[in-house]
Amino acid sequence: MKTNITAGWIILLLALPLYAVEVGQPAPDINGVTLEGDTLQLSHLQGKVVLIDFWASWCTPCKQAMPFFVEFYNRHQSDDFVLLSINIDKKEKNMKTFLDSLEPAPTFPILWDQQATLPPRYELAAMPTTYFIDKKGIVQSIHTGFNPSEKAEYESTLQRLLKDDNQ
Repeated sequence: MKTNITAGWIILLLALPLYAVEVGQPAPDINGVTLEGDTLQLSHLQGKVVLIDFWASWCTPCKQAMPFFVEFYNRHQSDDFVLLSINIDKKEKNMKTFLDSLEPAPTFPILWDQQATLPPRYELAAMPTTYFIDKKGIVQSIHTGFNPSEKAEYESTLQRLLKDDNQ
């Protein structure tokens, strides 16, 4: 069966905001417990550059992105930088099976948001979606999906935010 998309639907889709959170706005606070059992609150990370990565084990681009994020974090974990990973799998087993397959294993905080309560606060348009948050808690960059050609952009964004003395 062929589906026709009417002009009205296209206009409606184009009128929808791509992000509820925009560059230059404060990042909505995130509260949760990491897989290690530590309580984490985004607002308590002010003073550090934060990359928030929303992902799921069923998401093909997420599977491509996660090894990069592990490597990226391992290179920069001694900087004033935190990578906060938020998984939205319904089944913990799926998340853990995927994480167990990674070599090296992630050492950054991972929150399991089984009920997917956090994505609506950010109105995600795609998976994965990543946000660079500056030292003052302001969104500085938003990436939807993952393309290996953007790795240099992640690096330059992090370096710029780490060096920004106005934060």
